[in-house]
Amino acid sequence: MTNPLLAYRPHPRVYVKLPTCGAYYSDDVLDTKDHEIGVCAMSAKDEMLLNNPEALMNGRALSQVIENCVPSVKNAIELTSVADYGFTLLTVFQKRHVFLDCVARDYEQKDGFSSANALLDELHFKYLELQQSKQLE
Repeated sequence: MTNPLLAYRPHPRVYVKLPTCGAYYSDDVLDTKDHEIGVCAMSAKDEMLLNNPEALMNGRALSQVIENCVPSVKNAIELTSVADYGFTLLTVFQKRHVFLDCVARDYEQKDGFSSANALLDELHFKYLELQQSKQLE
């Protein structure tokens, strides 16, 4: 016997615009027609998943909660992390060698200022400007 309430899905209450506009994801990972994703509230089922130690150890619980709470995400395992985004920025703008020089300089100086983070911030804003100009075309 199945629960008839499982046929109903919660409606997203909050919409978030992605900084990358979903540029790095294929349609089988993320569905972003208008570059925004809707976020639903967690259900009791999601809470139980996050309390299951076995599912938390292999990452499956978190991916299921993301897929349940964000209907636009079809395959949460394939979502990239922030480190991947930073590496992608460095690759797109061909600044990997500059970044490594910044990391070495930051390590030597230890003055609290991170020129490596400043470089990533600069590349991120440059990328956002490129995406906005592409949307205007």
